[in-house]
Amino acid sequence: MKVFISYAREDIEIARKLYHDLKQAGISPWMDKEDLLPGQNWRVMISKAIQESKYFLAVLSSHSLTKKGFVQKELKMALDILDEFPAEDIFVIPIRIEDCKPEDEKLKYLHWADFFPSYQEGLNQILRVLALEHSGKTIPPIRKPKYQLRKEPIIVSEDEFKKVVRLDEYRRPLEYIHNDFRDNGDTITDHATGLIWQKSGSDKELTYENAKAYIQEIKSKKSDGYDDWRFPTVDELKSLLTKEKQSNDLYISRIFDKKQWWCWTSDERTFGGAWHVGFRYGSFGWYDLNNGGYVRAVRSAQ
Repeated sequence: MKVFISYAREDIEIARKLYHDLKQAGISPWMDKEDLLPGQNWRVMISKAIQESKYFLAVLSSHSLTKKGFVQKELKMALDILDEFPAEDIFVIPIRIEDCKPEDEKLKYLHWADFFPSYQEGLNQILRVLALEHSGKTIPPIRKPKYQLRKEPIIVSEDEFKKVVRLDEYRRPLEYIHNDFRDNGDTITDHATGLIWQKSGSDKELTYENAKAYIQEIKSKKSDGYDDWRFPTVDELKSLLTKEKQSNDLYISRIFDKKQWWCWTSDERTFGGAWHVGFRYGSFGWYDLNNGGYVRAVRSAQ
């Protein structure tokens, strides 16, 4: 099921966010800046994509409604196609990203989704529509996470570490999170925490500074389409620990790559070193910054 995204150039950032969120939900969105290949006739390919799409998402703003350009032709083409549908069918879905009012008579009477003040609520409305005909499957709405975890790094002393992070005498969690994982391919979404993890991470052990550089590299490359990847805190990595050893011989779900058997965290130790989680023993410790370790990046789903 192809879904066409129409937008004004001034609104490209939110259009890109929508594009990647739809892909993550299992939809096949089409967007010129993401799907056109060098050398293709863009007018022909855009027209073809609109005609082949199951839905046309019109991102509406003061820019898209008032400026002249191809965005108006895209919308006109979609509304002409809509005329061929029965009155109760859905094809054009207007999405307002700000308080604006379309003047076109056909568009005016279509119920729109608002991405303000809440982008997430608007996205969930779109997903509910697309779920109706997504290969007979129901697309799960993005749920509000049960757990809110600290994402800002801290510097904590060895004496205070267990108390701050809530660990027992063996530096294992006092309580464990009930994860709700979804395998996205290269990433894993945990609906319980609202976090998206790399399934693997670094393919070799890195010093602490090189681990930071690894995070910056995947941010700059927009791994999986996003540039908000970060170095996980102790609290975030703690959420992956399981109470019992799994079949992969680690204290982490076997849905993850087992190569990264211990990982650096962004939390540092007072007087030097940084804290890490060891999935082989299900506990935390610290190492000198020049030691080698793996890193698994994380980002927030919302």
